[in-house]
Amino acid sequence: MRYVLFSRSLYGNSTSPTETFRMETLLNRAETELGLIARVGKSRSTTWGDGYTDYIRLCSPGVRRSGAVVYLRPWAGSLHLRLQRPDVWDLLGKDARIVPRNIDPGNPHGITVALTDDDSIDLALELTKRAVAKVGS
Repeated sequence: MRYVLFSRSLYGNSTSPTETFRMETLLNRAETELGLIARVGKSRSTTWGDGYTDYIRLCSPGVRRSGAVVYLRPWAGSLHLRLQRPDVWDLLGKDARIVPRNIDPGNPHGITVALTDDDSIDLALELTKRAVAKVGS
């Protein structure tokens, strides 16, 4: 069942095979290297025709008090991290793949990382580690 859900979300929404491969690699490494749990979900959306959007959440194992640390966005080739600008000051302006989001102050997922090349997978994992550490503190 997990394979069907992830396949539909990843392969059905990605815009290119290369993008799909990067997403799948990131997902697998986050699960194996960081011990995160992946979940497929739907949420309401004002930008999609059917009113919903698929996403893949990466959550810390155990009790889900803080929600997802990462939202993978296959249709955009990017992910939203549970980080804010101060959490990535050392990288802002130095790496164009890291983009702060213009969001409501209460939204904890304030940083977007674009998976534009294979090196961006390592960058995304490094920032995911920061997000996990922040949630755990």
